[in-house]
Amino acid sequence: MQILLYAESTMTTSAQNTVTDRTSIAVTKDTLKKIKPVAKDGGIKVYETIEAMAEVLATDQAFRKKVVELGKQIAARNKSEKKEGLLSQKVSKLPKSLQAKLKTMSPEQLEKLLEQYEEI
Repeated sequence: MQILLYAESTMTTSAQNTVTDRTSIAVTKDTLKKIKPVAKDGGIKVYETIEAMAEVLATDQAFRKKVVELGKQIAARNKSEKKEGLLSQKVSKLPKSLQAKLKTMSPEQLEKLLEQYEEI
């Protein structure tokens, strides 16, 4: 499940009026659970924590590279989990006897079977 956060950036105009621009971003509950304690420990709001992280990403190339690499790993894991979930849904629609047989097959055997099915 994803949660929408509002990111705020405060700008001062020439008349010294404060203008707030907001946009929403989606984060998982698990991600928010990781961000909230950091914000609380620092005595700042979640959006201020995100703004600070963005500043570090913009200025620290080593940190940026680390974040991008980890992001790619997370994207690959999410893609794999999504694929497994879709496959699980399809398997649950099969007759029980066939489901039992599929459970006894190794991942390699299942992959081979799926490749043959795609060729048909």
